[in-house]
Amino acid sequence: MVELSQRKKDILTIIVETYTENENLDPIGSSELLKKLGVNVSTATLRNEMAELEELGYLEKTHTSSGRIPTAKGYRLYFDELLVLDDLQGITEFVRSKMEQTKLPKAQACRKVLEELLNKEELNYSALLLEKTAYNSSIAKIVFVPTNNNQGVFILVTNRGQIYHNETYISKNLNIADIERTVAFFDENFHGLLLNDFKNARKIEINNFDFFNYISNSEDIVKFVIINLNKLLADKKEIICPYNILKHSDFSDIRFAQSYLNEINNNNIFQLINFDGEPLPVIGSSNQVNISVKVASEHNTHNISEENISLFKNFSSITAYYSTKEGTGAITVYGPVRMKYKSVIAILSAIVCNLK
Repeated sequence: MVELSQRKKDILTIIVETYTENENLDPIGSSELLKKLGVNVSTATLRNEMAELEELGYLEKTHTSSGRIPTAKGYRLYFDELLVLDDLQGITEFVRSKMEQTKLPKAQACRKVLEELLNKEELNYSALLLEKTAYNSSIAKIVFVPTNNNQGVFILVTNRGQIYHNETYISKNLNIADIERTVAFFDENFHGLLLNDFKNARKIEINNFDFFNYISNSEDIVKFVIINLNKLLADKKEIICPYNILKHSDFSDIRFAQSYLNEINNNNIFQLINFDGEPLPVIGSSNQVNISVKVASEHNTHNISEENISLFKNFSSITAYYSTKEGTGAITVYGPVRMKYKSVIAILSAIVCNLK
């Protein structure tokens, strides 16, 4: 890769930040760039610099303007090397104050504040919430509590103090006392097992346990218990403000809206969260937060139908990863490629800092 001069880096930074700050602004040209750059050079020199950046693949020229806009390669260099955030103390304190005003538990307060900020007219983005229930936790306690003759509650407590519960109906062919004994057996024999290992186990072998010889209808009861425990371990997913992005001019096409709604309905939209990917650190944050920014074709389209792959190429997504004693997960804000990246990264950083 060709090493860019500092002036070229400054030009690329200004073009990215000016272009993404306001959807209604035209791509920046040499005259406007000269004002923002604040150096004593001619517009001809800047046009040459932009032409070289275009030749290197960092900028491209639009048909409607003489100015340049960033390419995916240009955005990537900006996120990897050039992005510098403003001081986050102000936005962090603002988010903390808004959370306290809600009088809600911390996780719910964060969700409410994020929703309020995303609904602001200058943003209008959408978000995905992912809580990795089984991530880095193990089984500390499993309990089944019958509530009447045909209902009960499964309760699972992890070594990190997380408590999950699931209400369920009991079919007439299952004996409640046998369910309680089976759950007690699971509690004793799977104590300390990583939740992810339990969740991903294809089969739990019970044939070697004499215990089940004394359980009537043992195969059905074990299946019933495993199904309900796996419900407890399923990742928690939620979409916030899903229709906001349709307000952006980039997404006004009816065919895009139809494809987008299809991907929401089949949960493929959550592929925007690359939880197992390598997060990129936010630059300039005193409270380091792991942030990953993906633009256009950088998104995972593994399970996306051929006709909808182009949908993901119209998105940018910004994901903040968190890990607290209550849980581990990610928050992704997504919108058009022409996003207000610095604003969104600051908001996500502030929310995750307050989650911690």
